[in-house]
Amino acid sequence: MQNSLSHTHNSKQPTNKKKVLILSKDTQLALSLSLFFAEEFEVQTVEQFDHAGDIIGQDDADLLLIDYGMPDDHIPKSLSSIRRRKNIPIVMMYVFHEKKMSIESEIRKYTDAVFYKPVNILDVLGKIRLCLS
Repeated sequence: MQNSLSHTHNSKQPTNKKKVLILSKDTQLALSLSLFFAEEFEVQTVEQFDHAGDIIGQDDADLLLIDYGMPDDHIPKSLSSIRRRKNIPIVMMYVFHEKKMSIESEIRKYTDAVFYKPVNILDVLGKIRLCLS
C-alpha cells in the first residue's frame, strides 16, 4: 500500500478546473474515482482526515468527496473541524448500517450529500456538478 500524502490527476496544461479532493483509505477506489473525475476536475486524493483538513486549510480544494467504510463516532467531529477551516461542499459515500443512525444524523449536519455504497457514480458526479455550479 502506498503511504504518500496525496496524489493528483490532471492534464499537463494549466486549467481552471474545479478542485475535487477525495478522502479514502481504499487506494484502488480512490484511483478509480480520480481517473473517472479527472476529465472534468482537478483531482487530488488523501487517506487521512488530517491531510484533507490541511489541503482545505490551504484553500486548495473546492469540494471534498469522502469514501468511508462504516461510519464511526469520530466522523462528525472530523467533518465539523473541516467545515470550520473552510465551508466547502462535502459529499460522502459510506456503507449504511441501521445501528449507526444516530451517527448518520450528525454526519448529515456537515455534508451536502450522502450516498450509500454501492453507489451509482453518475449520481455522485451529478451531485458534485450541482455543488460546484
